[in-house]
Amino acid sequence: TNLLIFTLYISLLWGVYYNEDLIRGAYYDFKGLYYVYGKFNENFYLTFFNYDQLGHRQSPIFYILGSVISDNQIILRVFYVHLFLLIPLYFYKALKITFKKIDKKNLKLIASVILIFPTYRSYSIWPDPHLLGTLFFIISIYYFLKFKFFNNKLKYSLSNIFWLALASYVSPNFGVF
Repeated sequence: TNLLIFTLYISLLWGVYYNEDLIRGAYYDFKGLYYVYGKFNENFYLTFFNYDQLGHRQSPIFYILGSVISDNQIILRVFYVHLFLLIPLYFYKALKITFKKIDKKNLKLIASVILIFPTYRSYSIWPDPHLLGTLFFIISIYYFLKFKFFNNKLKYSLSNIFWLALASYVSPNFGVF
């Protein structure tokens, strides 16, 4: 299973190199929004305090994070590919809590399936706020499961609320939860 996961990881890096876009829209979304990173790099305070005039419904956190990382598009894309690898990792951790009797190798295999989903691949390679919201949502589920199955309820409930609120702030579609 580790060889398969490593192969899928390498395929993501190849996807960055070859500009893979399996859903045929992530590239255009990224190109259309890339100027927001530039705005934050040019004048952070002016862009931040006038962000609503840019006409985006997502929070500026995604763009602020990207502008802090790099103004180089390739470095930015590689950073987000690695950040979004936390999605299958936290999914695996949640599976381990929920399915204690199932072999961990099988749970790794199930979690690694995320790495072949076209939407995950496309929005990892061409970063999008929805995937950052998904990451925070998966982390909130992980803490909900820790709350449900372990002691220290206050710590885990507050962690769950924090990550869920962050997911909702980054990508409003998670506000439903």
